[in-house]
Amino acid sequence: MLYGVEYWSIKNSHVQKLKVAEMRMLRWMCGFTRADRVRNEIIWKKVGVTSVQDKMREVKFRWFGHVMRKGTDAPVRRCERLALNGFKQGNEEVLERGFKRGKGRSKKYWREVIRHDIEQLQLTEDMTLYRKADHRRRNLVESDPTRVGYGGLLEAVRGGDIVLQSTDAIPSNKAMLLQISVAMKAMPWYCALPTLSEYMIENGWTKCFARISDVGWPSFVLNAAIYLVIVEFGIYWMHKLLHDIKPLYKYLHATHHIYNKQNTLSPFAGLAFHPLDGILQAVPHVVALFLVPMHFTTHIALIFLEALWTANIHDCIHGKVWPVMGAGYHTIHHTTYRHNYGHYTIWMDWMFGTLRDPAEEDAKKM
Repeated sequence: MLYGVEYWSIKNSHVQKLKVAEMRMLRWMCGFTRADRVRNEIIWKKVGVTSVQDKMREVKFRWFGHVMRKGTDAPVRRCERLALNGFKQGNEEVLERGFKRGKGRSKKYWREVIRHDIEQLQLTEDMTLYRKADHRRRNLVESDPTRVGYGGLLEAVRGGDIVLQSTDAIPSNKAMLLQISVAMKAMPWYCALPTLSEYMIENGWTKCFARISDVGWPSFVLNAAIYLVIVEFGIYWMHKLLHDIKPLYKYLHATHHIYNKQNTLSPFAGLAFHPLDGILQAVPHVVALFLVPMHFTTHIALIFLEALWTANIHDCIHGKVWPVMGAGYHTIHHTTYRHNYGHYTIWMDWMFGTLRDPAEEDAKKM
């Protein structure tokens, strides 16, 4: 269905027709008809394939990168400099003398489609010059069932349900090695924030105290609870702003969100952040020291627990302990990008309307 798509000058009407055809195929594979009134989103999640529009973009970008890496004297690059009647060259339309332009907008051309996709995804043409980035992205999605076509999925149909192979839910070794590499490069920078906080504590700039006996157990428990509430609130909004502010997401948080499927998530992804991104999300731990008295050893222990917890919520194994923000909630965050920003609990997402429960997601699939 997508043969030669890298050369197509695709219009929105073409994309819509392909989406309709693809959905008919997926419904047939799942044993559903439109009379069953099953939503398209549920079928997408059952099958777990990438949308046809995303696959078209992937193929076009791969070919575009291949073309751009060619020398300017290559035949495929010389075609860019040809001036053809009725087509655009740069931002100007080329019309020879005696040629009468037809009514309506000029014909859509391939470079215009590429430029539109690049702008929509907030990319740059320079990214196509580095094949390593393209290979890294392909390694992460190598278990995508769409790469073997729909025929391979037909073998997984059992009684109207799609049963994916067990390996589809397990990250590849290459994906995990990449996550370990990113985490190891960022880890020395992660140490900067605890070092700074300890320096401020040693100089008496914060409200930290050394011994619990200095304030008593009731005061310690109360202050620790307030500290955790402040940390939870701060991490929620810091995380949400990293998504909502486009430059922050593009240059910082997107490094972590390339792991956006169950078959690319692993505990190693929990520490695979841009260094500044990881530091920003831990800043609430330090800010809270200026607002509420806190036991120093407990503060250090909670920062250590932060690393363990962030690894735990990326392993896709949901503990189902309410109101803990377990891996089931965070997996939804990685696949929808707009839900479950919280850290330890679901309270902040519940309060601000961004909570999506994995139990409800499972019920929709039934």
